[in-house]
Amino acid sequence: MKLLIKLNCKIKNLFSLNKKNHKNHPKSLKILSRLILFATLWSFISPFISLNSSAETIWQSPYTVSSAAVPNILPTSFTSITNSNLNISALKDPSKNNSLSNEFSNPTLNKRLICPIKPNFINLDNKNWCRIYKALDRAIIEEGLDDTLGYEKAMATMLGLIQKESSFRINVIGKSGEIGLAQIKPATARFICKIPGKELFKVEPNLICSAKYLNMLLSKGYFEKDLEKSLIAYNQGWGNVKKGLYSKQDKRYAKLILNEYSPHFQKTIFID
Repeated sequence: MKLLIKLNCKIKNLFSLNKKNHKNHPKSLKILSRLILFATLWSFISPFISLNSSAETIWQSPYTVSSAAVPNILPTSFTSITNSNLNISALKDPSKNNSLSNEFSNPTLNKRLICPIKPNFINLDNKNWCRIYKALDRAIIEEGLDDTLGYEKAMATMLGLIQKESSFRINVIGKSGEIGLAQIKPATARFICKIPGKELFKVEPNLICSAKYLNMLLSKGYFEKDLEKSLIAYNQGWGNVKKGLYSKQDKRYAKLILNEYSPHFQKTIFID
């Protein structure tokens, strides 16, 4: 750079020494001077051009990111948008892309959160709280409990049930042999969920089985969307509830979930 500037100055000095005979200067010398001046200017301008091009690359990168670059914590609603290589016009106008339009117009997906802030009364670290919440989110969607109750109510009810049953202790065993977060008996797991009892010590199978069982109790032929009776049946067995063999204490169990735990979760997690 400095060498180019010095050379350009020397050529200008040659011109200044012969101002009177300017017409006699060789044309090649003029051309060389202009070329060196252009090279000097280009050396100043080129870094800014390269910066602009890299900025453009950074701007475009979010729409062509590979699936490997997408974090696992993102729900399907976000990963499917990121992996579909959408162009900017599709983002500005969701109607141009059916999958994008469906993602944003789905009310259930709009209410789903990656991982909400853990309520203070839950004695659990943030890592396990997020793990349980995401597993429960998946269980509710897979087993159709969101269709039966609505997503917010289903999530709040399941969180209230877990709080009442195990206080979010993953490996706890009940007095009658119930296992895990949702306190499911091994016999129920084999009959309803078709899984061995030892699987109930794992977070995901336990919550999937719990959501499946509760959704079954809410279905036609059992208690048909009667959530209070379905919760009593979850605790005491649906055969006993069908026969009317449940006590006031069993009713208090259901009301504690419905009137205290679930509303609290709904208020703290789903904030408009």
